[in-house]
Amino acid sequence: MRNFDCYPLISRILQSTKWEFAIVLTLCSFALAQGQAGPLRFQVRLSPDLRTGVQSGRLIVFLSSEKEPQQELRRELGEISHSTWMAAGEIHGLGSGETFNFDPDRLAWPTSLSEAPTGDYQAMAVLDVNHHYAYNGLNPGDLRSRVLQIKGLDPRQTKPIPLMLAERVEPTRLNLPTGIERLISLVRYFQVFGEGPFKCAELWFCLPATLAAHDVIPQFICLAGLLLIWPS
Repeated sequence: MRNFDCYPLISRILQSTKWEFAIVLTLCSFALAQGQAGPLRFQVRLSPDLRTGVQSGRLIVFLSSEKEPQQELRRELGEISHSTWMAAGEIHGLGSGETFNFDPDRLAWPTSLSEAPTGDYQAMAVLDVNHHYAYNGLNPGDLRSRVLQIKGLDPRQTKPIPLMLAERVEPTRLNLPTGIERLISLVRYFQVFGEGPFKCAELWFCLPATLAAHDVIPQFICLAGLLLIWPS
């Protein structure tokens, strides 16, 4: 007979009561399920090397089918916009070295990320700590991952994709006045989505989802006037 002292976990199971056995079995099943294939999910980890402490903000994950390797993924205008998916969700109290299991189908554009076709992709995560990403992209203090190259991804059936928030954005660029930031965001909104579909305003531009076009246009005109008289 094999000496079970060499196998402490098996010995523990054999010597346990039925309730202890059920608990151990449940924990083992959960651990196995974490690595099983299923609809696309991301495991976003806050790198302990950053030493940023506990972080909160809006997590944005980009998934792009662009063939050319990118240093940064972002929401683009024109034809390239059709090759990029993005998803967002709030994170509260993510500690150094901790991992957040992110479901990219809860709030996504243009469709759920798990509905993207099979192919080669690039993925990147951003933690928008001040909720300013919608206005002018990455801002000082934001955290981001490197762009991950993923070959032969089937978003409908895949193991969780790991992304590491390992880079902090430093204050290296000029911050525009708030009015101009909002003007730029509105111009981009109308270029991409037009006047009608405001369904993704909450995701991309942090505007209320119930906002009507007639509420935005007067502000848009006023801001356009400010831009014309702003000293160069």
